Amino acid sequence: MGTHILSLPEGAAVDIRSLAARFPEGRDRIAFALRELEAYGYVERVRERTADGRVLTRTYGHHAPGVPEEARAVRAPQPPPVPPLPPGRETTPDDPCPPGPQPFQTCDGCERACRAREPGRCRDCRPGPASGEAVDGPAVAA
Repeated sequence: MGTHILSLPEGAAVDIRSLAARFPEGRDRIAFALRELEAYGYVERVRERTADGRVLTRTYGHHAPGVPEEARAVRAPQPPPVPPLPPGRETTPDDPCPPGPQPFQTCDGCERACRAREPGRCRDCRPGPASGEAVDGPAVAA
């Protein structure tokens, strides 16, 4: 509903009756949604008195809750904080094994996915310590 309100042209009717005609939800759910959007700062409803004494409620939609227009244009998104390294693990810019899981690679022997720093064969297709040769696929128990 907030997206719909923001997509309306300036001066369009945004009240419970007009929104209930647009959406399948009833008036109670529309009123609750407007109150929730207002509580989080996405919608501002201001009551104004006209010259003839009537009271109007004007609804203003905001792209960012509770932030002035000037601040929205200047503020840039901040990157998430970097988690600390485990004790005893220091890293350098040229570290060959950065912390975290290795990327997925496709095994050259069996076409399965495995985690490795660089392309090659998975642990099932690598040469064993006794044989000295690589097998053409994963080891299968006989």
